[in-house]
Amino acid sequence: MSIDVKDSINPIVYLKTASELLSNPISAASGRDMVIRALDERKNYHRYDSILKHLVKKAGLFPYLQSEFDEHDLEDIVTIEANKPVAGNDIVFHATQTRVFNQLRDGKNVVLSAPTSMGKSEILANMLSKDRYHTVVLIVPTIALIDETRKKLATSLDGLYRIIHHNSQHYDDTVPTIFVLTQERANQRSDIENVDLFIIDEFYKLGFKYNNEGFLKYDERAISLNISLSQLLKKSKQWFFIGPNITNVRGLSRLVGDFTFICSDFRTVSVDVKDYDIAASDAEMKKKVLLQILKECKGEKTIVYCRSPKSANKLAQLLMTEGEFEEQFEGEFIDWLSKTYDSRWNYCKALKHGVVLHHGVLPRALQHFSVDIFNRSRRHNVLICTSTIIEGVNTRAKNVVIYENYNGLESIDKFTHNNIKGRAGRMYKHFVGRVYCLQSQPDADTSDELVIPIGDEDSECPLNLLGSIDREHLSSGGLEAWERFSKETDIPTEIIRNNSSFEVEKIEYLLRAIENVQLYDFELYKQLNFFKLPTTDALYFIMEQFIETRKKVLTRNGFSVTPKDGKDPVTSICGKFRAFLAADSVEDYLKQQMEWKHKQLLEDDCAQNEFDEQMSGVIDDELKIISNVYGFSFPNFLSLFANILYFLNKKESIGLTFDYSHIISDMENQKLTAGYAAIHEMGVPHQTLKLLREKLIDVDEASVDDISLAIKTDQLLIESFSRVDKYFINAAKL
Repeated sequence: MSIDVKDSINPIVYLKTASELLSNPISAASGRDMVIRALDERKNYHRYDSILKHLVKKAGLFPYLQSEFDEHDLEDIVTIEANKPVAGNDIVFHATQTRVFNQLRDGKNVVLSAPTSMGKSEILANMLSKDRYHTVVLIVPTIALIDETRKKLATSLDGLYRIIHHNSQHYDDTVPTIFVLTQERANQRSDIENVDLFIIDEFYKLGFKYNNEGFLKYDERAISLNISLSQLLKKSKQWFFIGPNITNVRGLSRLVGDFTFICSDFRTVSVDVKDYDIAASDAEMKKKVLLQILKECKGEKTIVYCRSPKSANKLAQLLMTEGEFEEQFEGEFIDWLSKTYDSRWNYCKALKHGVVLHHGVLPRALQHFSVDIFNRSRRHNVLICTSTIIEGVNTRAKNVVIYENYNGLESIDKFTHNNIKGRAGRMYKHFVGRVYCLQSQPDADTSDELVIPIGDEDSECPLNLLGSIDREHLSSGGLEAWERFSKETDIPTEIIRNNSSFEVEKIEYLLRAIENVQLYDFELYKQLNFFKLPTTDALYFIMEQFIETRKKVLTRNGFSVTPKDGKDPVTSICGKFRAFLAADSVEDYLKQQMEWKHKQLLEDDCAQNEFDEQMSGVIDDELKIISNVYGFSFPNFLSLFANILYFLNKKESIGLTFDYSHIISDMENQKLTAGYAAIHEMGVPHQTLKLLREKLIDVDEASVDDISLAIKTDQLLIESFSRVDKYFINAAKL
């Protein structure tokens, strides 16, 4: 129950009702909601300030007790000080933060499920002390979140810990260290042993998903996270798992025994939700309603969520042509975008109209810039985004419009929908956020219950997961399945563990394919044992196997894998890969692809609008391929290929040698050295890195720490750069 402040006839009755609700644990969340709304309409309560202050304390909203009231009596001061995690600090926790903090301080293992705006990162930043925790491992789901977390911790901890965020960094166990890594990077490291605190952010990603028929949707990232869980639980003295909107956890107690599960609905902002129930197919009505909403919210920070980068671009086009967004913004950054990419690029055109785009296709530097300009600019108040926005990106949005109930091709469940809604409102900025749901909200389901697959007897785990986790964590059924498989297969367990993202069926297929080449085409087999770049025949064979094992990845990223108009798709894909391998840099490759597209469009003699849209599209398409395929999927596959080739060479004592490290490094580091690749992840674009590499001499280019130090100590050099380059370097917080 809640009563809207504006509809309340008598403020004192409103406050009395809030107090009664707060007195009952069942209705306390509604009472807290009423208090937050009263703070939002503070002018209506100036006569009852002392009562409102009392209710703020009763609701556990202690940060607002400090920030929203000028006068404090002794009880107020005691309450504020008692909820400061560090004496003398300005940070004040609310009631649930204090409860969680105290549990962790007492050495308890804690699972925290709480809303997006609850302030989980503040708990983490304030509990870390080198006297208590020497080595901390924090697993986050994306590279973007590595960067966001690194920046927050670097600011809040002020050099207290060394932060390892890239696998080119070496660990010195004598130095207090926080590892901030994705699960894949954590699994690749062999130097993580004695861990004082193990944290998983967004721990709900441990769970498997199933289709409507009840079959498992294969998710290599969930598998990798379960492997990290198994490995790090054995090495850690204490752990803390964080995430939103989970009401029950099943399977964890079998792995760890007792733990504290805190499921809280504590919110520091209130949200008004408006439903439109527009049919998913009624595109015209959704567009009409969106334009009306943005008109009503003019001047307010508004996020528009949609299903994909393509959908985001279409909405940006709609706002530029039919919305009240005139092309009026110029400046150095837009000039830089036009020169570096193309003035026809939708990202660039949208910025000129005051519309900001944010999606996974964008380079890290531009993702950061999108959030920064949206948060700080009074002229850029609309952010069109995809699911990237729900994974730890903090904005100052008052409003969220859920334009589509999809993430890519899949419908979003109630859990994800709630997660998106949680982006409306911001503590200290907007007491009350607004959410506009254009389609009907998803029906209630079981998506708020998390089942930990490796801890649940009833979960059927893939064999590559079973073979990669600690034996003690195998269920009786899992142990039986793995032992049966081990007796039947000739795949070395080490290959499965080193390549745990691949299904064993795919590993088996690749092993047989390479074996057949060894037996029936030894000349080609010898060519597979190369040192720098493959021959044409070797690349063709490798690409055939890549297509077979990663077909969905290729099609999802725009590659055609079936013959069309008599053209061999393998030859076409090989040509594209060779273009990337031959390019001196990512910028050169992108320029070549754009020139090729430009020439093709001129030959096709298409209309100007279509010409511009195609040129914009090629940038998005290539950035997506560079990041997802060249930068991850192909080098990941090539590592598996190399493991199998090494195994066969050794098994048959053939005497052939090879080294794929050059091509793997060249692709996954996007043609940068390991150190500069890490700097790129931190938000410095290729174009700025090129300048740095030209100017910084006598620096170890394999070391992100050495490069960061060189940049910080040579401020005269940085001051000679353009404002745009300086912005990126400073924003990266090296």
